[in-house]
Amino acid sequence: MLLEIASTTNVIFNCLADVVQFIQQNPEIGELVPEYKKLLRILLTIPATSCTNERSFSALKYLKNYLRSTMLQKRLNNISILYTHQDIVDQLDIELLMNEFIKKNNKRASTFAM
Repeated sequence: MLLEIASTTNVIFNCLADVVQFIQQNPEIGELVPEYKKLLRILLTIPATSCTNERSFSALKYLKNYLRSTMLQKRLNNISILYTHQDIVDQLDIELLMNEFIKKNNKRASTFAM
């Protein structure tokens, strides 16, 4: 039914984004075919790959072996996020982060000169 409606308006769907855009621009069509809206919502929430999940499990295995005895759950979560997304972490300005950390506490500011 959606394809018939699209063909009458001379719209061609090349990808999922085209379908989403068409339904967003024509909300009355979304009401005519509510199951398509549900299907699109499901399709848009499914991850395209599981690489990130596999990478995080691999990182977790390494981190738990390396620092098992000294780590609480909160710290393990934070370190595993940093380890999994090293490409983003490598782009961070460490000096800026350290200065922000030091400025948040007066005792740190007196201990660490900036």
